[in-house]
Amino acid sequence: MKTALLVALVGVNLALALALVVTQNPTADAQVLRGGTDYIVQTALLGTEWDAVWVIDLRTRRLVVWKFDKTKKELVPMRGRRLIDDFGRKPSEF
Repeated sequence: MKTALLVALVGVNLALALALVVTQNPTADAQVLRGGTDYIVQTALLGTEWDAVWVIDLRTRRLVVWKFDKTKKELVPMRGRRLIDDFGRKPSEF
């Protein structure tokens, strides 16, 4: 009886540990509107060693992307874009 209970508990613990390893963490979203800052922030997974942070400044209509190297624990700037150039309309034209 004790052996069967011990095997069952070990099996449950292994299943829970496997579930923790296999499940993905959700991306983080942040949005602040009409406050001191007007930004939209989105994270993304770029591979096994890289994460990304996308930041849109709603006031200046700029997009900036940073990569985070998980192995070096370093934030690396990728590039930025002016969204008005890409979409061709200013906010007053909506």
